[in-house]
Amino acid sequence: MPSPSSLTYIFQRAEVHYRAGRVEQAQKLYRTILKVVPTQPLANSRLGAMLLQRNQPEQSIPYFERALRAQPQQIQHWSQLITALQCSGQQQRARQLLEQADETVLTMAEIERLRRSLNDPPELVQRHLIGLYQCASKLTVEIAAHLFINDYPDHLVGWQVLSEVLHDTGRLIESLELKQDLALRCPTDVNVQANLARTQIMLGQYEAALLSARCALQINPAMPEALRYEKQALQTLKLPAVPAGDTLKFA
Repeated sequence: MPSPSSLTYIFQRAEVHYRAGRVEQAQKLYRTILKVVPTQPLANSRLGAMLLQRNQPEQSIPYFERALRAQPQQIQHWSQLITALQCSGQQQRARQLLEQADETVLTMAEIERLRRSLNDPPELVQRHLIGLYQCASKLTVEIAAHLFINDYPDHLVGWQVLSEVLHDTGRLIESLELKQDLALRCPTDVNVQANLARTQIMLGQYEAALLSARCALQINPAMPEALRYEKQALQTLKLPAVPAGDTLKFA
């Protein structure tokens, strides 16, 4: 069994590898530490973080749990475990965990900050949904979008993906209604405006599509999709290609 002094040296070496991004070397050394001291909080936290970064949230949870049990006063451990639960689709369990916290462990400000984080999906969760849209079946994506919306009803990504699935599966009126609502909520989001133009063109609403495309181009004048939708609308309406900032008069 390593002596306390050698464990300190091993931990220092693990930290050097961790900060340098040498994941395999760091993991090996942290695991060596945990064989001797299974409850060591920082080693557990580090191993959990590396697993989470590698898109293995479920495997990271036990490490974060051990870190939290060892140091319940550390907000970092609460935040990491809540994020891992969210990324593994255990939103309800994440909320239940936060309910266990009280002012003897965390301040009310810290609890409120964690509560707000529960309404903001981790980037890993967002990337997963977007990745599904790019490669999975439309039914799978639609189910995933509804589950995302159920967990994060105020976040745009779920609604955007759902509106595109509705468009792709021919439910254009439903898609249009969602996209119009998104455009009202996010008037400066270039993708929202361009996606609205896409559906309006499919429905033959060329005047509205032109306005939506022009809204997108005011945000990003070089956006290829918005330029394409603008051109389609102009050609169909037989209108000149006037600058986006000019006023258009429809017959």
